[in-house]
Amino acid sequence: GGISAGMYGAHLLDRLPLDAVIRGDAEVAFAEVVRRTLAKEPIDGIPNLVTRNVRAPESARLTQAEFDATDCLSIDWFPAYQRVTAWDAEAFVQGRTISVARGCPKRCPACYGSFASSFGDGFLLRSPSSVVDEVRRAERMGVRNLRLIVGKAPRPYLDAVLSQLCGDGPYTFQ
Repeated sequence: GGISAGMYGAHLLDRLPLDAVIRGDAEVAFAEVVRRTLAKEPIDGIPNLVTRNVRAPESARLTQAEFDATDCLSIDWFPAYQRVTAWDAEAFVQGRTISVARGCPKRCPACYGSFASSFGDGFLLRSPSSVVDEVRRAERMGVRNLRLIVGKAPRPYLDAVLSQLCGDGPYTFQ
């Protein structure tokens, strides 16, 4: 998944020993890929999934409710990553990340992330109340090194998120 997969899914399959590449919102496809793989069922035909047999999959986008409900913090299923998220570093800390924005409203020709084909149509913003809920949950979980990935959110939205975060604080992170 990611920007490279979104832009070059078929090319990656041609050049690398991969079974599939997820385009767009990975949450749409990943759980179904895992379910079918465990059930020993074929994975062709899953929205957002490029395979050797399906080079132009049906595109599916998260709804606002699905994006708000996305769990960015639970990583007990990935113990090695869970350990490194607590490490401190001078730069590029491997902390937990809350994705506040998905995609980008701009269409800059030199930025792959700005093209709608990388992430699907449109620009998704997690609701301000959902951002506050995830930050508060991170606090309860004892998360260290929390990051919010905001992107190029419009000013009124950013004002609403910051106002709700300030209104809900103070927070007691370590």
